[in-house]
Amino acid sequence: MEIGQAFHWRWFGTRARLAPLKKIMEFRQGPFSALRPPDAPKPPEVLPLPAKVRIAQADAIEAVSCRHLFIMQNISISSVALHKLKLKINEISAFKIKMIPPAILTKALWNDSPKTKEQDLSWIAGPTFVAYGNETNPLKARSTLLALKAEPFVAVLGGRFEETLFTHEGLNDLFQKLPGSKEPLHLELVSLLTGAPYCFTDVLSSPPMALFCTLKRLETQLTNKEI
Repeated sequence: MEIGQAFHWRWFGTRARLAPLKKIMEFRQGPFSALRPPDAPKPPEVLPLPAKVRIAQADAIEAVSCRHLFIMQNISISSVALHKLKLKINEISAFKIKMIPPAILTKALWNDSPKTKEQDLSWIAGPTFVAYGNETNPLKARSTLLALKAEPFVAVLGGRFEETLFTHEGLNDLFQKLPGSKEPLHLELVSLLTGAPYCFTDVLSSPPMALFCTLKRLETQLTNKEI
């Protein structure tokens, strides 16, 4: 009798505990099945990139995977433009971007005290992506970078090949003997004087793939040139 009662309560007790779960399952599979949450959507199928594009991307990533790019901002380039460039480059995971505030850069470039330069820019190391503007003296900027043992990259923000003309007051004395010395100075001439590589591109409106190619060309120029 005691064994029968124990079996009876254990059996029906288990059924009582399972009854709510059974009702829930019937509800989800019954006429109210539309109320249950939808299944997680399947991820879209990612088509493989063409072979040429994959090779170009791999080459660009491999060329600069160990590089830290520093965007040196000056007063002639808006912070909005540089922020857009930073967002553009950040789409490429191989790059690590660090912004230099314009006040620190201006103070370091135009201060004649070596100690001040070392204190302000001592944390800069490795290749540097220099955004030259109309009010930046390229010779002074390059001397500062070389003193910090940084390799300068030269590029143009928002410029096209035909429109990339710069005026540099710091270089006027070098062209006094040339006719038309007050004319805008072409960046190619600046590159010949400073020894830094350059590249003409509209980096703010270029897609990531074009930015890959731009940085790849800069990397090639930097490798083939002694800076």
